[in-house]
Amino acid sequence: MSTTESVPKRRRRSWILLLAAVVVLAGGVAAAVLLLRGPAKPTVPAALVPLIERAAKTCPAVSPSLLAGQLYTESRFEAKAVSSAGAMGVAQFTPDTWAEFGVDGNGDGVKDVYDPADAIPAQARYDCYLAKQTASVPGDPTRNMLAAYNAGPGAVAKHQGVPPFAETQGYVTKVEKYAAEFRYLDTTASGSASPSGRASAKP
Repeated sequence: MSTTESVPKRRRRSWILLLAAVVVLAGGVAAAVLLLRGPAKPTVPAALVPLIERAAKTCPAVSPSLLAGQLYTESRFEAKAVSSAGAMGVAQFTPDTWAEFGVDGNGDGVKDVYDPADAIPAQARYDCYLAKQTASVPGDPTRNMLAAYNAGPGAVAKHQGVPPFAETQGYVTKVEKYAAEFRYLDTTASGSASPSGRASAKP
């Protein structure tokens, strides 16, 4: 019996090799397209948008985009998130901070750190408190407030600005980055946006 491959077998192998090449090429093209487009932009869950917009009215130091940027940085909008350090919920409150600043945002009689309807207004309340605590610190007030959310107002006062902690500096940078992605919330909430991107009140 001859050991030479039959013509049909050689053709079948050629088709398989051609198909494999097409698949590899297609995968490469898809990867190139994804690389050019970049990673998908984060989006705010629809159920959280009205909670964020209401919470942003707590004080002038916060805006919808800033709150959303914080939430995404803290938990990727995961209501049940728990960190290795014990921070809880969508806004990642520590037990002590929640005990002081937690609110019953939905009026059900319970301050639930895992309920965004409670956690998001509490986040805004805490931000506003931190903005006042760091108001006399030199530098950008929003960055100081965010740094205080991560490292505490004492650290911001001690270092007279964003502390030289890699975690805190990275946190502030990330929140600013994601807040820029969510800037459309400011326009949606107010009908117009100021040049700085902060929401402008309707007349």
